[in-house]
Amino acid sequence: MHSQKLPPVFLATLPDDSMAPRAPAGSRVLFDSTLPAEAGDGVLVADASAAVYFRTYRVGPGGRWTAGSTNPAYHELDSERDGLRVLAVLIAVGGRWS
Repeated sequence: MHSQKLPPVFLATLPDDSMAPRAPAGSRVLFDSTLPAEAGDGVLVADASAAVYFRTYRVGPGGRWTAGSTNPAYHELDSERDGLRVLAVLIAVGGRWS
């Protein structure tokens, strides 16, 4: 998905439970690839090996940032160590919260 230019707004289905319980696997989410990420945003990121993840954008010191999950079973990613880049910012999650 990230090797091509992403559309400005697009739907995706979450492949895993990294953001559960709020957004479990199978949730339909809406992303905007034109928005800059801000602290606390849900973001779609790619690492240096081109793997794609959905995480929460967390600002760190000196321009460094991390991408963390809400599910403790998934590891936190680091912008420098993992070579991250933000692909898109979450703008909506479809479905029920229950």
